[in-house]
Amino acid sequence: TMPDWMHSSGTRVLLIASLALAVLFGLQFYQNQKRLEAQKQIELLDVRVAFGQDERRVSTGVFGTVLNNSEQVIKMLEITIDYLSKEDEVIKSARFFPVYHLSFQNPGTLEPKQSREFGFDLESQAPPDWSGEVQTRVSEVQFR
Repeated sequence: TMPDWMHSSGTRVLLIASLALAVLFGLQFYQNQKRLEAQKQIELLDVRVAFGQDERRVSTGVFGTVLNNSEQVIKMLEITIDYLSKEDEVIKSARFFPVYHLSFQNPGTLEPKQSREFGFDLESQAPPDWSGEVQTRVSEVQFR
């Protein structure tokens, strides 16, 4: 037979709700772990600060290649660029999106094993005490 506390319908509802929540949290955690694993497989290659040129002017930019080593299609990729001081301290950060499925400039998605070159103008946002060095990192990814 069931223990006394199980006879109450309120207790059973609470028990079922708690179980459903636990399963949901578990699923959420699992999906988050999978996303973090996939995010680790996105590489920024050959990142360098150099002079770049567009139709209008020559300026200093950061250039490189993003490589999708994951098994998933990337629909949005955000890269954070940290401007460094002469003491190698971060004095300012900027973000940009070399892959963004809703953008006209960086159209489309990035398929598994596919790479794309990127460039970002550093001068327009550079703080006065910038050393000319940057560090870059993948700060956010959304998969399809």
